[in-house]
Amino acid sequence: MGNECPSDEEIRDKLGSVLYKIRFPTMTHKDFAELTAQSTVLTAEERLGVYDYITLGKKVENLKFVHKRRQTGEKVISRFKSVHDAWTCGGPTRDAIFIQATVGMCLTGVGLYGGTTASTHDVTVSVLTKDRKTLCTTVTKMTSDGRQEPIKVELENPVEINANTWYIVMVVIKGPDTWYGKGSSAYYNIPGSGKMSVYIDDNISDVYQGQIPQLFYYFY
Repeated sequence: MGNECPSDEEIRDKLGSVLYKIRFPTMTHKDFAELTAQSTVLTAEERLGVYDYITLGKKVENLKFVHKRRQTGEKVISRFKSVHDAWTCGGPTRDAIFIQATVGMCLTGVGLYGGTTASTHDVTVSVLTKDRKTLCTTVTKMTSDGRQEPIKVELENPVEINANTWYIVMVVIKGPDTWYGKGSSAYYNIPGSGKMSVYIDDNISDVYQGQIPQLFYYFY
């Protein structure tokens, strides 16, 4: 527009519908507040919708902005060297691992073993802080055809994993017996970036065997 100091109204008018392509909901509370506190580019209703999303982790009715992160360069850590049968998932049991990385990343999903025969399982994946505060919960169904390859379950919302901080990845699988893995390790190299530590599985297993064969992530 040839104006080096446009008003907030001029900025909004020039952006038009492109404004809603900006991923404000993926920001932290602090970053979003610093950007918008003294600005009227966004309406009060739009700001409230973004704050609600950041706080609740789910889309509210009045949210117009793109809320999914760009997941470029997704990577995967595969935990096990061999696959065996059968892992009991018929009761209210859970599989959980503690993870810690030396670099920051976003956890986007987990790989799970499906049934040893064609089957469908009810799956709940939760990511928690070490003191059991829930950061994300994804409830879904997992359909498998009896093959041993892990099935990816995407988190409803990627979870920021801060460096040198412990988190819990917990999975409840209800249904027939599944495959399970053996030959895991307590430490994994993250190519060119750092290391990840893993310890403790629930469901009568240890760090070297069990469910949750894969962790999907990308660097933010």
